[in-house]
Amino acid sequence: MLKHKIISQILVGTGLVLFSSIGYTNSLKNVLVQSLVSDPILKEADAELGAAKDRVEQAKGGHYPVVSLTGSKILSQYHKDQSDYKDRKIVPGVRGSINLYAFGAIEKEVEKNKENEKYYNFKYYESREELAYTISELYLNALLAKERIDVGQRNLQRHNEILADIGNIVINDEGRESEYAQAEARAILVEQEINDYQRDMYQNLTQLASYSGSQITEKDLEDPFNKLSVEALYKNYSAKDSKLTATYQAQMAELETNMKAHELSKLKKLPKVDLTATVTTEDREAGINVNWDVFNHTSSYEVREKANLIASSKERLDRVERNLRETTNLAQLDIKRNTIQLKTIKKQIEASTRVIEFYRLQFDLARKTLIELLNAHSELFNVEMAQVNTQGALRKAKLDYLRSQGSLAEWAGFPKNARK
Repeated sequence: MLKHKIISQILVGTGLVLFSSIGYTNSLKNVLVQSLVSDPILKEADAELGAAKDRVEQAKGGHYPVVSLTGSKILSQYHKDQSDYKDRKIVPGVRGSINLYAFGAIEKEVEKNKENEKYYNFKYYESREELAYTISELYLNALLAKERIDVGQRNLQRHNEILADIGNIVINDEGRESEYAQAEARAILVEQEINDYQRDMYQNLTQLASYSGSQITEKDLEDPFNKLSVEALYKNYSAKDSKLTATYQAQMAELETNMKAHELSKLKKLPKVDLTATVTTEDREAGINVNWDVFNHTSSYEVREKANLIASSKERLDRVERNLRETTNLAQLDIKRNTIQLKTIKKQIEASTRVIEFYRLQFDLARKTLIELLNAHSELFNVEMAQVNTQGALRKAKLDYLRSQGSLAEWAGFPKNARK
């Protein structure tokens, strides 16, 4: 007993260490691991898959006999021949029937439901990818807001340093009080921007917590793609063919389902042959029943309906393929453009920083005005914010690429198109 307790404690401790290390190395992956298992969206998709499997078994039931218990009692009767009168007692019995031939209608319905099962199977993985994308998007939005807050706070600190210097000057020269007011107004504007970014961050963190089931703080936010280079992204997470993604496969299965349903609607118009038998305490009967709707207005339009569904499924399949291709191309284009832009912005930040240093020296020598110095700080702030926004756009482009390849859950640690 003691030995088992010690082993349990070791396992729990090891699990906590692993859990903590996962959260430390990549918080977004940690959130996805927690969310992509028991989220209501996935439970719903799993239940729909279970229902599709049951429909397959229902269709197979067409080959099995149907046995019913019966009971009959005559309430009123009239016959010219007295010998035709029957006793009014309750007559129990058993009725059975089994299909002998249906021109392949039963087999076709089984095939249709199997394709429908495939549809819901791939829909589960498509739902998992979409859920992972929604969660990741919230995470990246929160991270972007956090980085904007950091830039704003650095800008506020620079304004406060200017205010401190101007405040000392104003004590000895009241004529420069207007300059202090200008700098103070700029600082207040920066504080308002920081407040806006904080509101955005906490809104995204609150929504994120509803998926993960645990509160995520700004300290947990980090760049999830920091160690994922563009080369590694394309090498490890590119689909060999867009037709292998869960989204495309689900749409293909829907098309196959509608094609089978169209064939089934034609077969249902053909004769159906059943063997029937009835046994009561008084009689025994066996026979063959043939049912053939020589005219059925409903079934005629059912065939046309299924044909139209095939046409709409083909159009959706083409649209899905086009959207996947466009999303992939746009993501690759954004990755390339933002990567180049970051290099340019880095040079701009270095140049703007030097300009502020020069302007500060010239301001101290009364050769530059406060407005010029504040404008130089604003320019640096705008360039730093552009860097943060471009980094956010690059992360978003990588996320879009993973989604277009159906590899987002795989990146988080789940096997592709398979349960963990």
